[in-house]
Amino acid sequence: MAAASIPSTSGIQQTPTNNKEEEKVRPSTIEELLIQIENHLYKSATHRASLLIAVWSCLGGRLGYFRNIEKVFHMLYKESALMVFGGHWASMDILYKRGLARALIQYSHIMGRYVEGSEGLCSALVMAVYDPWGDPIIRRLLNQEDVELHLLKEFISSEPHELLLLRIECLVNAHFEEAAIRLLRCSLYSVSAFSLNDEECDNGKNWKWPYMEWLLRLLFRKRKLNDIILETSSCSCHDGVRLIYRSFQSSIEDSEALTETLINIFLVRDLLFKSNYCCTSELMKLWCEFQAKKQKSASEIQEAARKLLVGHASSSAQFYLFVDILWAKVSKNCFYFCIIKAV
Repeated sequence: MAAASIPSTSGIQQTPTNNKEEEKVRPSTIEELLIQIENHLYKSATHRASLLIAVWSCLGGRLGYFRNIEKVFHMLYKESALMVFGGHWASMDILYKRGLARALIQYSHIMGRYVEGSEGLCSALVMAVYDPWGDPIIRRLLNQEDVELHLLKEFISSEPHELLLLRIECLVNAHFEEAAIRLLRCSLYSVSAFSLNDEECDNGKNWKWPYMEWLLRLLFRKRKLNDIILETSSCSCHDGVRLIYRSFQSSIEDSEALTETLINIFLVRDLLFKSNYCCTSELMKLWCEFQAKKQKSASEIQEAARKLLVGHASSSAQFYLFVDILWAKVSKNCFYFCIIKAV
C-alpha cells in the first residue's frame, strides 16, 4: 500500500501560522476527529488507524487548546491499544504500524509535561505495536500451556496496569477467558503484594479494583460461584461495598446479575460471621435498592427478606435493623410482614 493511500490530515497541520482565523478553526477540527474516534465513527480498520495517527500527530502541538487533556489522552490511548490488540491489526499494512509508533514516540515526551505517566504508557504501547501477541508467555497462555508463575509475574511487571487491563479486555473479546483469568489472578496477587512503602501500597490498591471486577465478572459468566466466594473471601466489608457499587454502576453485560450475587455474598457473610457491623446497614440498603431496581413486588421482597433473615440472621438486632431499612426503602407492608413473622 502506498503512503499516499493514508487519508490526508492537511486540515490539522502542526505548522504555525499567522492567520488567526485559521488558528481558530483548528481546535474544532481536532475535536471532530476525537468525536469520530470516541464514538467509533470509522468506516474500516484502516480508517480507524488513520484517524488515530492523525490525531496523535497533531495533538502534540495543540495541547494548550484542551482543558481536559488528561481525559483526551486516556481516551486516545485506550482506543489505540484496543486497535493494536485487536484482530485486524496483525494484517494491517506496515505503514500504519510505523505511523502509529512514530507518532507515539514523537509526541509522548510533550504529553509527559501535561499527563503524569503518559511517557511510560506510550513507550509500552510502542513496544507492542509490531507484534502485540508475540511474547512467549502470552503465546503459551493463548495455547493453554502451563506457564511458571515467576515468568507470568515478570511479564505482568513489564506492562503498565492501564495497558495490561486493555490487553485483558481484548483477550475477553476474543474469547480467551481462561488466559484472561490467569493474568487477572496473577495481577491481583502482584498489586496485593506490593512493597511495604505506604505510597506504593496505595497505588497497588487503586489498581486492585478493576482487576478484581474483571475477574469476578469472568468467573460469574462461567458460573463459578465457589470461585467468586473464594476470591472475595479476603475482601473486607468495605471492599465488598465498593465492589458492589462498581458493578451496580457498570453498563457491561451481566452487571445486574453479578451485583445481586455480590450483595448476597457480602450480606450473608456479614450476618453469619463475626462482624463489626460497620457496613451491615449499607449492605441491607443495597439489597433493598436492588430489589426495587428489579421491580419486584412487595410479596416477592417479603419472601426474599424472610428467607434471608430466617436462614442467616444471628441476632435480633440484625432483624430489627433490616425491618427499619425495609420500612424506609421498600414498603411499610414489609414491616408488618416481618413483625408478624417475628411474633
